[in-house]
Amino acid sequence: MHAKVLETLSYLQDGRRDRREKAVRPSWETIETAIRRLDRRTHPILILWPTEDEACHEYDQFCERFEVSGGDGVYWLAGTHGGYLQRRFQDPAGGDRDVEIYGPLIEQGFGDRERHICRDVELVVRAARYYAERGGFDPSVPWEVGRRAYLCQRCGAPTLAREDDPQREVCYRCLTPVERKAKFG
Repeated sequence: MHAKVLETLSYLQDGRRDRREKAVRPSWETIETAIRRLDRRTHPILILWPTEDEACHEYDQFCERFEVSGGDGVYWLAGTHGGYLQRRFQDPAGGDRDVEIYGPLIEQGFGDRERHICRDVELVVRAARYYAERGGFDPSVPWEVGRRAYLCQRCGAPTLAREDDPQREVCYRCLTPVERKAKFG
């Protein structure tokens, strides 16, 4: 199993954090049960980590993880792995309307555009199982064109860029004024 730690965050009704639980070497059944328990209120956040090393359980572009938030038919899923930074599920039929994933009492709230909301728990379970067992993004699930980490070809510094950006391998500092104008207007 690729996923070595299942982390869940739970909250009291008033929004105060109740527990942060980590299950080491969880079974698939334990992971699936945790996904199906997500409810947008008291159990809104789940993270799968591929390592038991606590130093690698950070929410940054370097620590691999698979995240599921929400519940009750409003799910947000994203992966930071394979060079991607929080690559999100993308519903091709979704729109730009903002959708609340969990309310402002919990971690100041969280939402995203409708196109990044999955309303099918079976799809969420399938995507999580793929990651948990194999690592990576389930190719049967639609994912956004993501931001990836690259090394600048001019100075060697790490940079993040969309994978469809033709100048993705050049950091902002190294772009010439003409290249900046062409890229950012």
